[in-house]
Amino acid sequence: MNEVIDMLMVEDNRRLCQVFQDYFTDRDEFNVVGVAHDGEKGLNMIRENSIDVLILDLILPHIDGIGVMERLDAAELKDDLTVIVVSAFMKENVAARLSQLGVDYYVLKPFSFSDLKKRIKEMVQLNNQQVEKKLAVIDLNDGQQDNDENEINLEKKISEVLHNLGVPAHIKGYLYLKEAIGLVIEEVELLGAVTKKLYPQVAEEFDTTSSRVERAIRHAVDVVWENGNREELEKYFANKHDASGDCPPNSQFIAEIAERMRFEVDQ
Repeated sequence: MNEVIDMLMVEDNRRLCQVFQDYFTDRDEFNVVGVAHDGEKGLNMIRENSIDVLILDLILPHIDGIGVMERLDAAELKDDLTVIVVSAFMKENVAARLSQLGVDYYVLKPFSFSDLKKRIKEMVQLNNQQVEKKLAVIDLNDGQQDNDENEINLEKKISEVLHNLGVPAHIKGYLYLKEAIGLVIEEVELLGAVTKKLYPQVAEEFDTTSSRVERAIRHAVDVVWENGNREELEKYFANKHDASGDCPPNSQFIAEIAERMRFEVDQ
């Protein structure tokens, strides 16, 4: 077993990646090779670097987590790699496919980094001993959440809301909506400057332009309004907007979800 464990995180949540880097960089037994915010870049980094442990999100731009694993499997790059998939959701069919592709653990968000560290060391040791393993689904939330872990918990709740509404996770507007709602929950004043402040902040997070953010969110809202879960839409928009009528503007869609979630967070 190598003294230092080389790790890569592929995760679209940049704040979570920063927490990951900050936590493990200070520990001598770990080396953070880097982070990637989309599946395509993650694959390139795996090919170009020696990696012991891959922390992989399921919902990613360009190539999702399952797509990454399928490509690693096809290129025979998985054998010496310990893979931990992280996600806010657990579905049996997804877990079964991940098991077929050689994923070691399916970790539910939010999770404790201290417990994750212990699991990583255990899994690397098992890999080096060539012990046969089956996919394990585990919850590493030990209830001792600091501010960063509370952010991860909020991200999980936003993801659940968008999933329940029926926003397709594979489109860019999903990621931009998730970021925008989180920003508004933290700073409600952004709703008064959607074009001048909110879109630019989202654009900066994803290295794109405000106009692209606006168009992608518009597309996501149109899609969910036409094809989404009507019962869930009624919960958020029945009182202030006819959920069976015209599609609300971006700002109202974001505001209604953020307002409900701010209330729930404060309880």
